[in-house]
Amino acid sequence: MSVKAQTFFLRNILYIKQLVEVGKISVVAEKNGIKAPNLSKALKEMENLFNQTLFYRTPHGLKPTQAALEIALKAQKIEQIGEEIKQKYTLCFDAPLRLYISDGLEIKGLKKLKNRFENVSDAKVADVIVSAQKILNNKKMIAVEHQIGNQIKQSIWVLSKNNPQAMALAAEIIVMFQD
Repeated sequence: MSVKAQTFFLRNILYIKQLVEVGKISVVAEKNGIKAPNLSKALKEMENLFNQTLFYRTPHGLKPTQAALEIALKAQKIEQIGEEIKQKYTLCFDAPLRLYISDGLEIKGLKKLKNRFENVSDAKVADVIVSAQKILNNKKMIAVEHQIGNQIKQSIWVLSKNNPQAMALAAEIIVMFQD
C-alpha cells in the first residue's frame, strides 16, 4: 500500500473514531474542515472495504456497530502512538525552551536568539545554558572558541538538557558562534 493510500486509510480510521464519539456526520465534518457529503462518502468507502456496516443511521445520528467500536479503540492507540512520537521528536514545544545566557558574551545574532526563547536568569532551570565560563564539575559542557579580533579569542560553554529540542538549539548556538 502506498503512503498516499495509507494516509487516506488512517485518516478514515480516525474519522470513524470521531464518529463513534460524536455520532453526527455534520459535526465531525465541520470539526475536520470538510463537507458532510465527503465524510459520508469516506465512511461508505470504509464500509465497502470492510464489507460490513459500521454505523446505523437513526433520526438522532449514527449508532456505531461493534466493528466501529473496535476500530475506534484501535484508532485511539494510533493517536497515542502519534502523540508519543510527536512529543519525543518534534522541534516544537507548547512551552518555549528556557535559555540562560551569561553576561558578557559577544555572539552575532544574540539578540535575535533571545527573542525566540524564554530567557531565564537562573541556569538551574534552563533547557540550554550558554556561558562565558565552564560551570564547575560539569563534564557535559561543550567549549567553542571564537576569534573576535586580531589577538582576542572568546570561549563559550554550551550545555543542553537531554531532549531533541534543547540539543538542536545548543547545536544552533554553537554554529552561530563559530561564524
